[in-house]
Amino acid sequence: MKDLFTITVQSVDDLSPSLSRLIFLVENMEQLQGTDHPDEWVSLWFPDATGIFNPPSSGPFARHLSRGRSRPYTLRNIDRQAGTVTIDIVKHVGGIAAAWTSHARPGDGLLMGQPEGRFKIAPEIERVLIFSDITGVPAFARILEDLPGTTPIVANIVMPSADDYKAIPTLGGAHVCWNCTVSESESYLAVCAEKTTFRPGQDYVWIAAEARAVAHLKRLFKAKGAKAADLTAIGYWIRGQSRR
Repeated sequence: MKDLFTITVQSVDDLSPSLSRLIFLVENMEQLQGTDHPDEWVSLWFPDATGIFNPPSSGPFARHLSRGRSRPYTLRNIDRQAGTVTIDIVKHVGGIAAAWTSHARPGDGLLMGQPEGRFKIAPEIERVLIFSDITGVPAFARILEDLPGTTPIVANIVMPSADDYKAIPTLGGAHVCWNCTVSESESYLAVCAEKTTFRPGQDYVWIAAEARAVAHLKRLFKAKGAKAADLTAIGYWIRGQSRR
C-alpha cells in the first residue's frame, strides 16, 4: 500500500479569494517518498456522488480506482514531524475537486498518491523565468521558497484578484509581475513571453497554465533557442474539459 495514502482533513481555510488551503493528516507518512522537485504534485482521489469512498482492502490500489475521480495538486508543504501535507486548491464553479473542497470539513477523507515533479535546474542556470496563471501559483510559491535566495527569478503571473497576491511569499531575489486580466490571461502571458529575452543554457523557463496557452508559450521559447533541459511546461487545466 506504499503508493497510496489515506489522508484526512485537519483544517480548511481561505488562503485568498481564489484559493482554499487544506491541511491533511497522512496515514503512514513514513512511506511518503518526497522528490527533489519544488513543483511536486500528488494525485488526489475524490468520492463519488453518493459521498461514499470505500477503497479496496487489498491488491494494487491504483488498478481499482478510476482516474476520472482523481485530480493532480501541488504539495505546498510536507511536515513530516506533524504528519501532514498542505494543499492549496483553486476555487471555481464545477469540477469534482472544487465542489468537494467547498464542503470539506475536518475528518473528511481522500486518497493520495506518491509525489511527482518536473522542475529541475542545472547548476549553471543563472536565472529562472516563470509564466503562470492562478492554477500554478501554489507550485510557484513553493519554488520561491525552495530555490536558493541567490537565484534571480522573474515571474509573470495572472490571478483573478489582486488579493490573491497574498498567496505568494515575499522573498528577496524574485521580481514578480502580476495581472488580473483573467479573461485575457493567455494573451497576457504570451505578450510577456514574446518580450522576454531568453539566454539558452543560462535561463530556465517554467510554465504552468491552461494547456493551449502553455503549448503556445513552449513554442515561443523553443523558437528562442530553448532546449529540453531549459524548459518545463505543464498544462494544469484544459479549457472546456476535465484535466483527466
